[in-house]
Amino acid sequence: MIRCSLHNHTTYCDGQHTPKEMAAEALRIGCTVFGLSEHSPTPFDPEGGMPPDKVEEYRRDVLILKESYRGRMEILLGIEQDFFSEPLRRGAYDYIIGSVHYVRKSGQLCCVDLTAEELERSIRENFGGDALALAETYFETMAQLPEVTGCGIVGHFDLLTKFNGEGRFFDTQDRRYRRAALDAMDVLMGKDCLFEVNTGGMAKGIRKEPYPSRALLRDLARRRARVLLSSDAHRKEDICFAFEQTAQMLSACGFREYWVWQNGSWLSQGF
Repeated sequence: MIRCSLHNHTTYCDGQHTPKEMAAEALRIGCTVFGLSEHSPTPFDPEGGMPPDKVEEYRRDVLILKESYRGRMEILLGIEQDFFSEPLRRGAYDYIIGSVHYVRKSGQLCCVDLTAEELERSIRENFGGDALALAETYFETMAQLPEVTGCGIVGHFDLLTKFNGEGRFFDTQDRRYRRAALDAMDVLMGKDCLFEVNTGGMAKGIRKEPYPSRALLRDLARRRARVLLSSDAHRKEDICFAFEQTAQMLSACGFREYWVWQNGSWLSQGF
């Protein structure tokens, strides 16, 4: 399989290794295309996003890496743009991953992937204890990603399930949840977005399946969605985590191909 990994983080935000260290490991494990995609600056969450004064340094470092690896591995300059971050300077990146890490309710921003306790507090205080109302708001926000972020890749479509093991907060088969998720999926399909199949939660040991869930992957397969494998690596050991296993899952869900970036364009890769 072509090893293409585009969702990766470094010490410029909340990653553990430098761009140089991440690129060296990607080459070692056989990546042909490797992208760095730091979290966009997020003023209300300085620990989660890249500091604004580091953006140009980050861009320069990756562009230098791109030249130094030319002919050995294609390196791309990307960013993971949060829905609520400041607008990007368009054209500054090779690609944009659009993500929703927060929902807004009554003027309050509530993080869906910080801790289980924070999520529980948000459901109780901002959504009157109705976890499905939070899910509906999350997917309504997700549906607006392309217009707000300019993304071509949808990041971890159902990230709000990070702490929902054993249905702790809501039932993902509930009619309200399914309707909200599928409505967002259909809107994004109409924008010709690619959906990443993100193994980051698996690498951290908090999930047994990627984002999106197996059930939502079947829905995406029926819609003939374009998907790409993504590790959302925050350390070098997790680059391309469980890609072979996840590719088998995609095939079992009904996909016949996934997409990779190579030599300046998207290409389909069969199983």
